[in-house]
Amino acid sequence: MYNIPPNANSNMMNWRLPQRIILVCHVESDANTDEKLYRFTPNHEIPLSSEEFLKPFKQDFGNFRPKNDHEEESKKYGTFFYRFPSGESAADVYDRVSNFLESLWRDIDMNRLSKDTPAELMNIVIVSHDESIRVFLMRWFKWSTEQFESLTSPETGKIRVMELGASGEYSLAIRHTDETLKAWGLSDEMIEDQKQRANDEPGTYVPKGKSPSWYLKYFFGSADSVQKDQVTKRAKTTEH
Repeated sequence: MYNIPPNANSNMMNWRLPQRIILVCHVESDANTDEKLYRFTPNHEIPLSSEEFLKPFKQDFGNFRPKNDHEEESKKYGTFFYRFPSGESAADVYDRVSNFLESLWRDIDMNRLSKDTPAELMNIVIVSHDESIRVFLMRWFKWSTEQFESLTSPETGKIRVMELGASGEYSLAIRHTDETLKAWGLSDEMIEDQKQRANDEPGTYVPKGKSPSWYLKYFFGSADSVQKDQVTKRAKTTEH
């Protein structure tokens, strides 16, 4: 089970896409219930409310100031671009998430995730922080900054499941209801897009305003000439 539409243009014959990508918001930390801890305790020393600790991504909030000060300033620049003093913005997190996704796709390309497990049984679980999860979804689905700013933060310990739909695209609409997606801040247009990803015929899904293609073209850019040459050579070999 490869879940690859016929117009794919990369060396994806070896690709086996995981059935689900499960995003998990980390368990509650003491700072979630008492933000004053940020004033005098380094982030890495703030204990979690549970014994577990995973930190793949975290936004650096820099020099902590009263919440109202940050809210007023972020309104001027937008929450996506606002950078905390000596810290970082969601745009900075976006760059790190992009690097992570490129690494993830390389692992899929090299079939490093699982060589024996059937694709339909394969899941990827990513444990991260609420901001990083929202940025991950924005980057994956190519949402605008305005759409990002409408998203609500995942609750600690909660999951958001992206699952392969009939179109061969990942969708949030398979495991989650319209009401849930609306509660997460998705607009009617965004929800409709998720449904199309879930239900369209294989290879027919076209992102609004974009040309038909597959992940590498509209997500990371066109496959390079080397990859195209490899596909052409493999196709000729198959014909003979």
